[in-house]
Order: sequence, then structure tokens, then C-alpha cells
Amino acid sequence: MQASPGFRPQYRSSSAIASDRVERYIDEKTQKVAVLVSLGYGGYWSSYQYGKDIEIALFDRQIAKAVLDKDFEEAARLATAKLPLILPVEVRNLVVGWVDQGDEFWISEYDGFEM
Repeated sequence: MQASPGFRPQYRSSSAIASDRVERYIDEKTQKVAVLVSLGYGGYWSSYQYGKDIEIALFDRQIAKAVLDKDFEEAARLATAKLPLILPVEVRNLVVGWVDQGDEFWISEYDGFEM
């Protein structure tokens, strides 16, 4: 997950930081960490959050599992319960990216589209 040309960096994170605060979804085979990003314009996800809510939006294990299972109704329920700035409709644009544990990465955003 790297910034693409034309996108401005919005949030820099590490898949290793603050592991005691947000439980992450880790793939059993690859040991990679799931990162939630929104591929829809207009529906902000992690780039619209503040403080600990950024980590929840990026890494929350329950939301990531629901997205991987394509259970967007459950993902919306979890997201709205955990993230005060999220609208349920924004969840339909979520996908899971994978990063190695401990790697730093950038989330870039343009009009709600994150990469």
C-alpha cells in the first residue's frame, strides 16, 4: 500500500503500533495484517477519523472479518457502533489490503477514495 502519483498522504501508520488498543485480523497462513480501506469516492473511511478511531477504522478485527466474509450489514453495524463519524453506507466500499506485521504504510485519499 503505497501512495500513488497525484494522491496526497493522509495518514501514516504501522501494522505494529498500539497492538494492545485495537485487535487486528491476522491471516493465519501469511501472518499479514488486514488493513481496511475505502475504494469509493465520497465515502470517507480512515481518512475521516481522529485519534484511536483511525486505528479502529484501519485494523479492527471484527470489521475486517465481516468485510472478508462479505457481510456488509454486520460490518456496518460494527462500524457505526465503534466509529462515531461513520455512516453505514460507507461500509459497502471497503476492501481489505494486507501488510506485513510491523511494516509502515501510507493511506492516501482523494475525495474519499483511499489507497
